[in-house]
Amino acid sequence: MNIKPIIYSIYERHFFKFMKFLSSGLPSFLLAVPLNILLVEIVKLDKTLSYSIVILIQITINFFILKKFAFDKNNSIPTLKQFLLFLGGIFFFRAIDVGVFTLMVKYFNIYYIIAQIINVLFFSIVKYLYSKKIIEGS
Repeated sequence: MNIKPIIYSIYERHFFKFMKFLSSGLPSFLLAVPLNILLVEIVKLDKTLSYSIVILIQITINFFILKKFAFDKNNSIPTLKQFLLFLGGIFFFRAIDVGVFTLMVKYFNIYYIIAQIINVLFFSIVKYLYSKKIIEGS
């Protein structure tokens, strides 16, 4: 069995949408880092609480950007229902994200901004596939 056509097919179907997905997350990511710094360094919130607040803001911003720019709009599910499904699923992934972040920061002494960046990279693929399913319905 030749694996090259399978890999090319996956690449062809997902690469450009994945790049649009990542690009769509850039505005909220660029907001998230300084917001996290502000909440931790100035407001003096606990790092995990701060990161959780940042995540909730990111999820909301990302949904509307993804719906508008990254994915096809052929889903017949009403936007509010899509948002709630998106919010629930992404919140689940981000809860795991927060757990991993907490482990890295509190138990492995990784600088919190580095931990945040690692998590963004790590969870991008799973969130892409889930988001695509919710927004496109495919």
